[in-house]
Amino acid sequence: FPVVTMFRCSEAMYGFSPPFVENSRKSFMMYYANTPHILFDPKTGQPTRSSWAEVMAKLNAFIQFVFLAGAASSLLSPFDYQPWGERIVEAEEGTSTSILANILDLFYLPNLLNNSVSALLFEIYLRMMLSGIVAVSTLWGFELEIVMKLALLGSTSPSDFWGRKWNLIIHNNLKRGVFKPVRRYFSRHIAMAASFLASGLFHEWILSGIFMTYERINLDECTPRICHKPIYGKTVGFFLWNGAIISMEYFFSSFFLFQWLKRSLPTPILSLLVVSLALPVAHWMTHNYIVSDFFYHGELGFPMLVKVSKD
Repeated sequence: FPVVTMFRCSEAMYGFSPPFVENSRKSFMMYYANTPHILFDPKTGQPTRSSWAEVMAKLNAFIQFVFLAGAASSLLSPFDYQPWGERIVEAEEGTSTSILANILDLFYLPNLLNNSVSALLFEIYLRMMLSGIVAVSTLWGFELEIVMKLALLGSTSPSDFWGRKWNLIIHNNLKRGVFKPVRRYFSRHIAMAASFLASGLFHEWILSGIFMTYERINLDECTPRICHKPIYGKTVGFFLWNGAIISMEYFFSSFFLFQWLKRSLPTPILSLLVVSLALPVAHWMTHNYIVSDFFYHGELGFPMLVKVSKD
């Protein structure tokens, strides 16, 4: 991605490359030519070699996620990836009634359930894609940093979710290419806000690459799903919302109640509470993908169970 390249250029320009990367021209080129970050041996300062067993393990993980994505698509495709239907706010835009309706809509149970399904689907797709990138990159013969861990059921706090579990490739790029350069001149909270803003803008840019403009193309069939026009702005709002949640975590995490919850609750339950903080606005991120034909195109690459009509 060009934007990821921009983050990594910023990382290098401000001197935040990981240790040993700049020890030699070879190490520098190998590190910046690879999307997942290469691990370096702290003793020798050289890239850590991977074994064929590790390569096969990465390939096996990718195949498992392909089948998992196929199973998820088999279950959700008949429901247009919205098992609880689509909620439509019926109120005149700009009125107080409309504002109230939109606020209540965030906490409407079917919407929360649909957002939960969308979040799970995104995690499966993302882990499949990242495991595929890692499997291919490992063929170079070098060991790579872990790119994603179980986030939806394995996070103990919002900062743990975004900083140690979810899409660590982008996290590391934002940390070294945005957070640390901004933190050199401004406070921690401003640097964090800049990182989430950069992430939001990055994902808005992705929308423009996925959903092409159809106005100049003469299509025989152009339904709202096929010719989806992405809604811009809400993705940035989603990431700023999560940045605000992490800021509040820094202020309130030392309170007795939150410390007690962290010590007492099983990790999956605690993780569900963490995810619920962002769940009401998750559709700000997922809506464009769910209401378009994005996941239908993805089905072409997965083994799926499809109901066959008797006719």
